[in-house]
Amino acid sequence: MPSSHSRSTLPTRSLRTHLLVAGSALVVGCASILGAGAAAAGTSQNGYPLITQAQTTQWAVNGVNFWTAPGKPTELLREFVTWFDANVEPITLGNGDDWSWAEPALVPPTNTAYSNHGSGTAVDLNLEIHGGQGFSGTFTPEQTGKIRAKLASMGGQIVWGGEWSNLPDDPHFEVR
Repeated sequence: MPSSHSRSTLPTRSLRTHLLVAGSALVVGCASILGAGAAAAGTSQNGYPLITQAQTTQWAVNGVNFWTAPGKPTELLREFVTWFDANVEPITLGNGDDWSWAEPALVPPTNTAYSNHGSGTAVDLNLEIHGGQGFSGTFTPEQTGKIRAKLASMGGQIVWGGEWSNLPDDPHFEVR
């Protein structure tokens, strides 16, 4: 069969097989990244790497599941959420109103940084009662005092969105 290629420049069957396998692996890898909700490369606002839900540690308080980054973030948030449930108010007040890890998303209004939920380093507690971004003053003065004292006792390792002046977020707590 005539060909414009000399036999010496054609890849061997073994090389073609390797290239086919490598190309297939690349396609499958890209498809899993794009289709399986893998975290985008990058970090959240507090500098932690963005992660997938499969990379989180799952734990529960009072029957409510949370998914957070393994290690220190899980230790800190579990301690705080357990304390909050026992000392401020139960976290089982509404269905689905307690959040933790979420698909990485840019934070409005600037959309220049990823939410700490995308790194598994933030929780929102009792959203139905305390709203979300833009809400402050939804805790009683007694509850506010307790929250501030607990956060101080934890050495400032957790930040409360209720203390933010630009865009308060009462139910939000995140690892520094």
